[in-house]
Amino acid sequence: MSERRIYVHGHSHEDRDVGEPAKMRTYIQRIFDDHDGRYLYGEGREGDTIVLSLGAVAYGHFNVGERQEPTPSDKLRYPEGETAYDVHSAVLYETPVPLKDILSTRTIRLKPSLSLEQFNRVRSQAGRLQTAYRPATSDADPFAAPMIFFRTTWMRFYDGEVVPASGGGSYVDENGYGHEMFNFRPYRGRVYGYVRPPTGGSKNVEFVDGAGIKIERIAGGTASDEGLDGVLVVWVAKHPEHGGLYIVGWYRNATVFCSAQPAPAGSERTHNGEDFGYYATADVDDARLLDIDERKFAVPRQEKGWMGQSNVWYADDQKAIGNFRRDVLRYVGTGELFAGKPKPAGTPKQLDPLLRAKVEQAAVETVRNFYERLHYVVVSRERDYVGWDLEAKNEKETLLLEVKGISGTDLCIELTPNEFAKMQEEKAKYRLCVVTDALESRKLAIFSYNPETNEWQDARRRILAVTPLTGARCSCG
Repeated sequence: MSERRIYVHGHSHEDRDVGEPAKMRTYIQRIFDDHDGRYLYGEGREGDTIVLSLGAVAYGHFNVGERQEPTPSDKLRYPEGETAYDVHSAVLYETPVPLKDILSTRTIRLKPSLSLEQFNRVRSQAGRLQTAYRPATSDADPFAAPMIFFRTTWMRFYDGEVVPASGGGSYVDENGYGHEMFNFRPYRGRVYGYVRPPTGGSKNVEFVDGAGIKIERIAGGTASDEGLDGVLVVWVAKHPEHGGLYIVGWYRNATVFCSAQPAPAGSERTHNGEDFGYYATADVDDARLLDIDERKFAVPRQEKGWMGQSNVWYADDQKAIGNFRRDVLRYVGTGELFAGKPKPAGTPKQLDPLLRAKVEQAAVETVRNFYERLHYVVVSRERDYVGWDLEAKNEKETLLLEVKGISGTDLCIELTPNEFAKMQEEKAKYRLCVVTDALESRKLAIFSYNPETNEWQDARRRILAVTPLTGARCSCG
C-alpha cells in the first residue's frame, strides 16, 4: 500500500456554496445529491484525501480519485474551478476541528499536507463521523465490483471483547474466542480483519490459515496476485438467538490478501499469548460496523450458488445471485433494505395526537423512522403506561423502545419508577432511545444492555451511568 496523500483545502467566506459553517456542512453532506459527487477547487493537488476547512476549521473530508480537468458542466457550476475530483466517500465531522494547533502553518489556503498522525488527530477530535458513499447505479454490472463475504462469530464491537461462542465454528467452541475479535479496532487510521479460511471438501471442512483466499475468484484478481485493492469485504455472522446469517458490517475499498498477514507492529492484536494476523485491511472511514438492532440484512444459505459451510464466500455464481449482489451494493451505499416489509399483525396505533411537547414529538418521529427503515412495524404504547413508548416488531422479535427527547446536547434524562422497573425486568428487549438536539440535528443514541459487561451501551460504545432515584437518572459523557 502506498503512502496516503492528505491535503487541506481552505475555502473563503465569500464562496457561495461553502462560505458559512452551515453551508459547508450541507455541502459535505449532500455532495452526491446536489453535486453529482464532483468536488471542484481553484487549484488542487493529486491526493487521496482532502480535508475541507473554513476559517482554519475542518468540517469534514473527501476521499477522492485522481485529479481531473473540469468538464464544461463543471465550469458552469463553478467557473473558478481549475481542478475536479470524483468523490468516493464524504465524511462529515460531528464537531468541527480547529487546525491551528495541528498544523504548523495557519495559511490553510496554501493547501498544506497532513501526516497520517496529524490526520488521525483531526479525526479523533471530530466526534462521530458521518460517512456517505457514491451511490451504486441500478444498471451497473453487479459482478464487476470486487466483493467477498467473510463469516465470523457474532460480537457486538469486535474491539477485543471475549464473548461466549456464537456461531464461530470449532475454533471458537474449543477456545472461547476467535481471532476476529479485533476486526473493527482502529490502529493508525486503519482496521485489520481476520477470517478463518477453509480447505478440503464441503463435507469435511477443515480451517487452516495456510489455505488462504483465492484472489482469482474476486473480480479483477488473478491467481498470481498476493493481494487485491478496492474490494468490498462484507462481514456476516450467525445471529445468536434467531439463527441465520446476517450482515454485521463491511470494509469498502479494502485490500484483501491471499495469505494471512502479520499484525502491524504496535497494534496489540494479541490475546492469550497469540498474535492475530489479518486477511483484509481498510481505512477507518471505509469501515462500518452495524449496531445490533441494524443487523437485518439476511444472507441465504444451503442453496446452490449461495453461502455454505465455508467462512469465505466469493458470491460469484452469475446465474443465482446477481440481484443479491446488486442489493448488497445498494445497501452498503444507502443503508436501505430492499426486501419487502413485513405485514403488520394489525393496524399500528397512531402516535398520541395530544402529545404537545415538540421535543418529545421530534424524538418519537426520529426513533420511529429509524426502526421502520429497518423494516420493523412500530406501534405506539404511549397511552398504555407500560414502561416504554413504542414497540418495534418483526417476524422474529419485539423490541421495547423508551424514547427521550432533549433540546440540548448533553445526554441526561430521567426515568419514571415504572420505566426504570421495566428497564431492569426486560433487559434483553428494552432499548433506551435518546434524541439530543431534537429540534435541530436530531442525534439519536440507542442504549441496549450488554450482558458481557452488565452495562448499557450505545453503538459508539458509550456507557450509560444509571443513578437510581425514586425512578432513575441516566447520563452519558
